Order: sequence, then structure tokens, then C-alpha cells
Amino acid sequence: MITRLPVAWWWLPVQEHPGDMEVVRAWHVMSAIHNYIAEHKNKDGALELKDDKTGETIPLEFVEMHQPIRYIKKDGEYFACTDFRKAGTENEYYDIDFWVDEKTGKLTVSDVKIHKVPVLEDGIWTQEDRYTFEGMDFEVTQ
Repeated sequence: MITRLPVAWWWLPVQEHPGDMEVVRAWHVMSAIHNYIAEHKNKDGALELKDDKTGETIPLEFVEMHQPIRYIKKDGEYFACTDFRKAGTENEYYDIDFWVDEKTGKLTVSDVKIHKVPVLEDGIWTQEDRYTFEGMDFEVTQ
């Protein structure tokens, strides 16, 4: 009798022949965002993002990605919310939204927007919304 170890699951292809049955999972979207951040970091490791409202370029350090990942039905895009801290600060947190689509056949970041900005009120840093998602039709991506 010959025994062998099972094949490690991470070596198995997700789907050998992609087609209509292929499903985008939350981790696929998160991976596309992490790749975008890694590719667009400056020499100090910060993602530089231009603030559309002020025109300022802000160096941001990645903190975490929020769950769940959402699919915006109207636009056919995935959406993820993340937290970044302004480089060189301890309490200035930005809420940055990433929009991901499959228009090129591969999940890629199509837009990055500042959702919330840090505001100092009475000596305490809080976040102020730039926009909301009221009225948007979306579904949670597993």
C-alpha cells in the first residue's frame, strides 16, 4: 500500500477554464486593492493621494481594509472602504474608498476617493464625511 500527502489546496487552480460560473470573491477584490497600493507607494512606503477638494497631495500609510466588500449593481463595480493614516501623524485617519472593476478582464482599481477626512475638534481628531452612499443599490460580496 502506498500513501501520499494530499495536494495543498493553495496549489490547486481556482478554475481551469473560467466562464460564466466564475464568481468574484471578496478576497479577489481585496487582493486587487493591495496590489494597487503596493504598486503606487512612494519611496517612503506611503500612498500619495491628491485631495480633489483642497488640491493637496497627502502621503498615506495603510492601516486596514473594512469588511464587507460590496458590489454596486448600477455601475457593475466592486467597492471597498479602507483606513489610512497621514504619514508622520498618530491620529489623522482618512477613510479611503477603492472602486474595482473587471472591464479589462482582470480586477483592477478604477478609482480612489477620499470618503472621510480627519478634523480636529476640541483637541480630538474625528472624521468628516465628504459623501454618503444613501440610495445606492449594492450587494455584499462573500
